[in-house]
Amino acid sequence: RLADMLLWLGWLLTAGALVAIAARWDRLAVNMRILVLAALMALVANALVCAGVSTVADRFQTRMSWVLPLLVWPLAVDLLQRRQR
Repeated sequence: RLADMLLWLGWLLTAGALVAIAARWDRLAVNMRILVLAALMALVANALVCAGVSTVADRFQTRMSWVLPLLVWPLAVDLLQRRQR
């Protein structure tokens, strides 16, 4: 389905942006580093809680899945703009 392909493309691009952020980690401001680490820890904690409390159900993790792209894309754009200056 087209929707599934677009979803996978979005996650692939988000993963690429996350790799770019990791490669330029030292250029991020300290508060942005803390924000990234807090978001990743929240995603992992949510996955652990949802897996322990309920049966494996995607709907519990999808409530948090928007956090990573929402965080990664502005950081990636900021890093690209800094690189061009």
